[in-house]
Amino acid sequence: MRPWIWGFLLLTSCCVAADDRESGLKSLYDAHQWFKLRDAIADGEAPLFYRAAVSCVFNEPQSCEQLVGEFLKSAPAPELAGEAHDLLGDLYFRAGRFRLALSELEAEIEVHPSADAQNWRATYLALSQLPEQSIVERHESTIHVLYKDDFVPVTINGQSFKAFVDTGGGVSTIAESAAKRLGMAVLDAGGARLGDASGQGVNLKQVAVAGSLTIGNIRLKNVAFTVVSDRAQPFAGWNPGKRCVLGIQVLLACRTMRWKGAFPRAALQLGAPAGPKNSSATLSMDGSTPVVAAECNGHKLTLVLDTGMGRTVLHAGFAKEFPQLVNGSGKSATRFFSGYGGGAKVQTMTLPRLTLRFGGFDTVFRRIDVYMKGPQSGWLDGVLGTDFLNKAREVTIDFESMMVSLR
Repeated sequence: MRPWIWGFLLLTSCCVAADDRESGLKSLYDAHQWFKLRDAIADGEAPLFYRAAVSCVFNEPQSCEQLVGEFLKSAPAPELAGEAHDLLGDLYFRAGRFRLALSELEAEIEVHPSADAQNWRATYLALSQLPEQSIVERHESTIHVLYKDDFVPVTINGQSFKAFVDTGGGVSTIAESAAKRLGMAVLDAGGARLGDASGQGVNLKQVAVAGSLTIGNIRLKNVAFTVVSDRAQPFAGWNPGKRCVLGIQVLLACRTMRWKGAFPRAALQLGAPAGPKNSSATLSMDGSTPVVAAECNGHKLTLVLDTGMGRTVLHAGFAKEFPQLVNGSGKSATRFFSGYGGGAKVQTMTLPRLTLRFGGFDTVFRRIDVYMKGPQSGWLDGVLGTDFLNKAREVTIDFESMMVSLR
């Protein structure tokens, strides 16, 4: 064989392999399979866009800003440029830096308009009117929580209150009466549309800011809240002194969270030093939502980590991964659940038994629902709820090392 022919064939083979790899990376990115994407680019030779994406979803602010900036300077295609702005905007949004988040969203709309970006603009615009959140002081602390009580004591604008700690909350939310009672500065949101778990969504009439918020020995300034009706779920069923949900902006500011005892009903420790970054992080961010790496029958799953969800559920992505399991033993049913904007029905398949592994723990579910159709059914592989976390004596969420550990 002539050398030049061999060289040509080798070059062709390399190009095909490169195209196949990029196609595989795109599939993982489009499916929001962040842990698989991270592992797929571990050799450091991946295209810049995917390296930027991984740094952003694993909450590495400096690396995210640097790599996204480098990527945007390379004059990428409009669609990828829009995705890059979206990744950086998500980083700013979950940190409570809403003005910068709005700037990235508007840049995304300019280079690659989409219905989703246009829909979120009103919410971002409303929140950007508020001053940015900042940490006044942060020290280790332990909060004792009553048994079977999912709420923690906080001080808002100098007044004692109870708040629900919700890792699934993309932004903190408070009822109208509570915002008034706590003396929050309230601004018109102009009817911005806020999504919720039910898929119904709710038109935001107001956003508010707590001049000061203290949880344990952590004191924050200018904490943003969306304001919803006292009649909205779940607030309608809560005591008026508890109609407050602390979302991801507050929880990231706490740096670390550790529940000891029957999760989360014994003690909550906040503000402990973070662990070191490593390549085996078990926590990443999907937009403003924390997600974790779990397993089922040796297959990796990406699940939302939601302390506001009592039950673990699986989604349609799981059904695609395990069609024989779901179709062979599952029983069809219709479930009803609610969010701020109302209720919704979900078509499910109920499995009689399933073992999930996470954080070194195997948990056997005697019954677990797989959401097949309806709101949220297509989002990642499912939601890891407190019924799983309750099995551990101690649960630690480290938002800097991006590790979740169970003991």
